[in-house]
Amino acid sequence: MTFAVGTHEWNTTSGSGLTTWDSVNFTAVAGDTLIAIVTYQGATAVLSSLQDTVGGNDTWTEITGAANSDATTKVRAWYLEGAAAGSCTIRATWTTSTVNFPSMLIVPVSGLATGGPIDAISSLQTTPTTATDAVTSGTLVFGADSAPAAVFGFSRNEGSGAQPNAGTNFTGLDVASVRVDFEHKRVTTEDNTAATFTNTGASADDHITIGILWGEAETTVQMGRRIYILP
Repeated sequence: MTFAVGTHEWNTTSGSGLTTWDSVNFTAVAGDTLIAIVTYQGATAVLSSLQDTVGGNDTWTEITGAANSDATTKVRAWYLEGAAAGSCTIRATWTTSTVNFPSMLIVPVSGLATGGPIDAISSLQTTPTTATDAVTSGTLVFGADSAPAAVFGFSRNEGSGAQPNAGTNFTGLDVASVRVDFEHKRVTTEDNTAATFTNTGASADDHITIGILWGEAETTVQMGRRIYILP
């Protein structure tokens, strides 16, 4: 079935010396996959867990490969499958030391396969230039998995703070931030791909970018006594 992106939630603060911090409260739709992108400053701080403080959405898993940082900011990505319906406030907890200026983006998605992403990758580009699609996550690989699939991208500008533009054929969420954006597109062939953005700031602005490749859920159609599994 074709995936669909729901209404995202964005929260940020200028607070410092924090060990826990909460997302904006939102209402989850039953069965959705929730993707969370957390950014923060803290040289030795470890993002150890995400937990729903008011509901049942506690089974979060960090996405392997979707982590990067520059000299000051760390970016991490987590997901939760099969969301429980109802009110949610997702709390990030750090260990080892405190953090400054955290932010959290939560994107609900329906129609994704279970079992986590097919692939994920991240990159730090210190001079990506301003050419179209010059900001990139790096290559995402299908491996033995099959299309169709969703490609998700997140990028944060660490230079001038200008929000990146979504890449070619991507739909951007236009997150309410001067620094970041999230994008998505559907692919129907098993060619290697990437999450790409266009830098709208200076050519030398650092960008931390994440790409996530995720298969779509199969659709089961029963006709008479035969059951067909459709991609």
